[in-house]
Amino acid sequence: SDVCSSDLSLLAQMGGVLRRRWALTVLIVVALEGGAFWGAFTFVGADLHHRFDLGFAAVGLAVAAFDGGGFLYVTVAPTLVRLLGERGLVLWGGAGLGLAFATLALAPSVTIAFAAIVVSGVSFYMLHNTLQTHGTQMAPEARGWALALFSLALFGGQSIGVPLAAPVVDSMGAVPIFAFAAEIGRAHV
Repeated sequence: SDVCSSDLSLLAQMGGVLRRRWALTVLIVVALEGGAFWGAFTFVGADLHHRFDLGFAAVGLAVAAFDGGGFLYVTVAPTLVRLLGERGLVLWGGAGLGLAFATLALAPSVTIAFAAIVVSGVSFYMLHNTLQTHGTQMAPEARGWALALFSLALFGGQSIGVPLAAPVVDSMGAVPIFAFAAEIGRAHV
């Protein structure tokens, strides 16, 4: 009896999070972010190898440039937060992702693709960290449920985006997926 009422209380808390319009907005956006970003970025390495005949060690280094962009973001985050605010971080982060994926789609060289990957790292963290902050604040009385749902939305979007993109990449290459992700980033702004 105690277990049953405890379970119902937990479900009520989850329902309380899902009934909030702002929480649903954050969860939908983070699901789209997971699907569009990771659905495209997953294929960057294969694209670099296929289009530019880049060896796998160089592919690994190029993909790691995303983390370099993340590190660059961390070094300038306090300044960006102060200058842009949350709205600006989301808008510029989305625009940066759109630019990065458009550049990856059209990149004439590995050097340009490498720069786009760095931009994608900075831009992803501008957007994602702002969403994550809202994830922690969207239901303070049920923060655990809110963050569990946030994670579910992010990884659910990712687990849907990658397999949806894979057949396109197999048949037409990664460029159409990069172009689609660029459009999502542009439309986000």
